[in-house]
Amino acid sequence: MPLKRPIFRWETQSGEPVTHGDVRVTPVARSLYIGGLRAGAAWARPAALLVERDGRTQRITVPDITRRIQMGLVGLGAAFTLVTWAKQSRDRSENT
Repeated sequence: MPLKRPIFRWETQSGEPVTHGDVRVTPVARSLYIGGLRAGAAWARPAALLVERDGRTQRITVPDITRRIQMGLVGLGAAFTLVTWAKQSRDRSENT
């Protein structure tokens, strides 16, 4: 019986730490895997940096500017579609 794998799988992975002097920086990435038995896709993005200094660890979040721009464009497209639909609907009601 084949093993069942999840269709969606989120993973958080740490990269190789880089040390400079007394500071150690470790990159952290989030990955989303989507797939079935024969095909799939992966999407990864940087999530944070772990900075270790003087025995303390600080997590610095990395903003995903590309995703923000993409969501803004999707929102703009949806708004444009709604305005166009409303205008066409109004024009049809005025012509009848």
